[in-house]
Amino acid sequence: MREPREMTTEIDRAVAVPDGSADRFVGYGVTGVPFSSGHYLALRCFPASSIGPGYRAVWHRDPTGSWTIFSDVAPEQGCARYFGAALDRTQKTRINVVWSGPRSLHVTIPDILHWELELAPTLATRIQFRLSRRRAGRRMLALQASLASRVSGVGRISFQGTTPNGQVFELHPHVSWRVARTAATIGGIDAGLPQPLSRQERLGEYWMAQRGHFVIGEGLFETARAFTYVPSRPESDQGLAAAFVESLAGQDFSRVTTCFAPNARLRALIPSGVCEAASASEVASCFAAWFGRARRIDVVHATANSVADRLHVSYRLRVDQIEGPRIVEQQAYCVVRNGTFEEMDLVCSGFRPASTLPDAQQPAGIRADIAVSTDEHASAAA
Repeated sequence: MREPREMTTEIDRAVAVPDGSADRFVGYGVTGVPFSSGHYLALRCFPASSIGPGYRAVWHRDPTGSWTIFSDVAPEQGCARYFGAALDRTQKTRINVVWSGPRSLHVTIPDILHWELELAPTLATRIQFRLSRRRAGRRMLALQASLASRVSGVGRISFQGTTPNGQVFELHPHVSWRVARTAATIGGIDAGLPQPLSRQERLGEYWMAQRGHFVIGEGLFETARAFTYVPSRPESDQGLAAAFVESLAGQDFSRVTTCFAPNARLRALIPSGVCEAASASEVASCFAAWFGRARRIDVVHATANSVADRLHVSYRLRVDQIEGPRIVEQQAYCVVRNGTFEEMDLVCSGFRPASTLPDAQQPAGIRADIAVSTDEHASAAA
């Protein structure tokens, strides 16, 4: 059985980009390693790329949940081309990957990172060496991901799905080794022992492994229609809530979609029953069905506050419909990750005739551009 150092050396020297119309990459890397400090590291080395020069990248999540991709190429030529919408920042820098033994490697970023890894084969490694290296079909990829997810401590694994920037991806692993030992210092501080995160992270529909593996393989990504790497999400949970309510008031349901993670989940209790959705587009369709027929929507008041690990978003809207003016209030309890709503549990009052409200509560003249705030008193403009 060949060693990873030997195989990666050959890839670095003479690998070719496979044929195809998608964005194509061939190389190797570490799926990801979570540490007891809350830091998370992943490595990507793609000597062969169909969109530019080969490159190396280190993905880093800090204990607050903020993501950075360090890369030795410009963001539009590397991982940020597909994952940039979920990032807090990118940084172009030199990345060194040095093998100190057949299964030992060091990854360094000057003045930022020193990461050591020791690899070990598994039964899967031995089986993979006996299999064909041809790309698997989508059904086989789903089966492979299901089998990989059953490995103790790895967590959920995805070999296909949608990136945060909206491109469809397929990952085709050829051979892998487990990370037997690892240690890292980040900014001169020890990252601690390898330890699964309390909640498994994902970027778009790509799940970050809870236990590290070193993988040789290739990746296919839908060709980017528009390049985005600057984080597009609001700087705070309140900013996200404000963008969401403003989008509803403006009946901008495309923007509503961007407020939600690609596979976001909505559970809504409305007067007619329960409404559920399992993707950003489905969630936006629900809101479009509720508010899309309105002639005008004004925000009476809106607030956003934390309730333990949930964001509570409350808003009352005046909705002018063909049947006449209506008042509707919705209360939403949300899980926010990577600057988007990942889960939303919502309760709706239904559309109540505005004329049944006392005069003091009539929202006439309220503008739809009132920002969401943490103030519990209603905002109004004459």
